Amino acid sequence: MNFFSTTYRQFSLMFGVLLIINAAVIILVFRHYSILPAGQQMGQFISQQIQALDPLLQDLSIDQKKTYLNQLYPKNQITVSQNPPQNELPSFKFYTAIAEILSQHNLTAIKYQTSNPQNTIWVKSGHADDTWYGFAFESFMSKAKDMVQLIFFILLIISLASAYAFSRYSLRPLQQLAKVAKGQAKDPNYMPEISVQGANEVKEVAKLVQRTILKHRALADEKQTFLAGVSHDLRTPLTRIRFQLEWLQDEKQKNDIIDELNEMNQIIDDFMSYIKGPESLSASTGISVAELKSYITERYDLKGQKINLEMNQTNTTLKVHASHIKRVMMNLIDNAIHHGLPPIEITSTKHGKIIKLTIKDYGKGLNKQTTTSQAQQGYGFGLKVVKKLLEINHIKFNLDSKSDQGLLINIYIPIK
Repeated sequence: MNFFSTTYRQFSLMFGVLLIINAAVIILVFRHYSILPAGQQMGQFISQQIQALDPLLQDLSIDQKKTYLNQLYPKNQITVSQNPPQNELPSFKFYTAIAEILSQHNLTAIKYQTSNPQNTIWVKSGHADDTWYGFAFESFMSKAKDMVQLIFFILLIISLASAYAFSRYSLRPLQQLAKVAKGQAKDPNYMPEISVQGANEVKEVAKLVQRTILKHRALADEKQTFLAGVSHDLRTPLTRIRFQLEWLQDEKQKNDIIDELNEMNQIIDDFMSYIKGPESLSASTGISVAELKSYITERYDLKGQKINLEMNQTNTTLKVHASHIKRVMMNLIDNAIHHGLPPIEITSTKHGKIIKLTIKDYGKGLNKQTTTSQAQQGYGFGLKVVKKLLEINHIKFNLDSKSDQGLLINIYIPIK
């Protein structure tokens, strides 16, 4: 149940159950060792008093009996009457114990009167049918009930306070570990000293977390060192080519090659950023539809590949990182060239504050059975990069493919 999803509530439930058990035990013990003996003692006292008074009062009138008892008990601890109240004894254990003792002495006619500040038990005389003795006493059960309620309330407060303190004490180490984990998620170099106090099991978990974080940091350092080497190895040949271009006389050809080298460097940057962490591919800047169209035209015309372009919103600026959308379009167009059939069509349409880019080929497309395998072969890492780049820029896209009808990809880019 969701209500018991927190440790504090679980501990409260546990202590609450223990409280009920303890209260039940206390009531049973109090009843057996206090209430029952008190009732038996009261019953013995009443029977003894009646046995002593009956011989003394049996020949007296009712008024004489009252006068005599008033002299013996000026505070009306014991009185006499011919018309007692008709209330039966309560069913509490205290009163049933009194009735059991009295019945052993053939005193079975018993009535009960409630008054303030004292209650009265009326018992019919064993020798005179019209004589009832009244024994006044303070209500034992009201005090006992108040005492049990007080004990229960005190135990409830203690149990809830104990549950809160125990849960706080037990959860504090886990809260420290959660803080460390959050810090690690934001900054891999975050590594505070973990000092955990608590149960041995919690300490073991803390040590395990600390060892795991240290291993993670070591692996991250190794990855950074490896990536730095890979980046250097990939860029060195490109740098050499750039130096060799200085001897090239054809300026147009040299500029085209330099553009290709710059693009290759950008690919390396994007790749390295993705490997380091997708968060490093932050979205920024923007690009016009005209600039994106020119980029696609120059790139694929240079390779002798014809792309049908219908992108007429030339003055519209797209709210997307320029290098990101270029990389997305390059990956998707290359996929259409390698795995589709011509013609490859790219169109842009404006829908309010959104530009929809559509890339379509006329190949076999992807059916439900081959979508996964073909996507892995055709896109591979490229599709992961495309998906991540679009997500970073908060851009939605979808694929529409039917067998033998080609593949249609729609990208929805906000206008800046």
